[in-house]
Amino acid sequence: MTTLHEKLEIVGYRATPDLVNQITASLGAVPCAGCFLTGPAGAGKTFLAEAVSRAQDRRTFFFQAFPGCRKEELYQTILPDAGQPSGFRTQAGVLPLAAQASHEGPTALILDEWDKTHPSTDAFLLDFLQNGRVTIPGMEIQANQKQLIVFITLNDERELSEPLLRRLPMVELRQPPASLVEQALRDTHSGHPYLAAAVALYQRSVLVSLAKPVTIQELRQLLSAITVLGDAADWNRLVFQFVTKGWDDHELLKSAESLPLLDSL
Repeated sequence: MTTLHEKLEIVGYRATPDLVNQITASLGAVPCAGCFLTGPAGAGKTFLAEAVSRAQDRRTFFFQAFPGCRKEELYQTILPDAGQPSGFRTQAGVLPLAAQASHEGPTALILDEWDKTHPSTDAFLLDFLQNGRVTIPGMEIQANQKQLIVFITLNDERELSEPLLRRLPMVELRQPPASLVEQALRDTHSGHPYLAAAVALYQRSVLVSLAKPVTIQELRQLLSAITVLGDAADWNRLVFQFVTKGWDDHELLKSAESLPLLDSL
């Protein structure tokens, strides 16, 4: 039987055994499986949620929160429609769609950056997580919670209500060890002449605590850019373009070039 760890590697997500254990435990939570995902920007919270959904072959519904959005955004979507007198039409939002899909097969709901929403949305979501119920004007939809998992990513925009926090486990993502980063880069760029340099770059970024963590995706983009440009590749310029993206972090990272690297990072 293929483990979750193996399935995640198949879909391209490298995770530490500890993180896989936390996710596995969260998937057994009741009445609603899933978890809050927290950690610094760029830690891969959304990617992890999507990877678990793909690994389990779930139909996935995704909602990107925006500052001040309210519960109405969750149960209905307004779309432009030139055929309507008003120029718009409404359709079911992500919560009722996910609830209905959960009766048809394994389903995942990803609520990204939930703490950007208006605080009043916490109470609305609370009922869904506890009872699988979506109550909207003129209708009530019940989810099959046995087939539904919910991932909610957070970025410390605001504090959530205490009752909502108690409905799902909390998983904190941290920067992965350099050994795992190297494995992930070998998955996509095996044999690349700058692979070791990219891993060292990552290690130094951890040592100096950049404002924004360096991600595996950014390192992959860096290596791909070097491949595309060949002899014309300028390491310093490409590191700025794909990794640091700001002169303060760039100069801080350059200042770490003489620091010794630790295998345990």
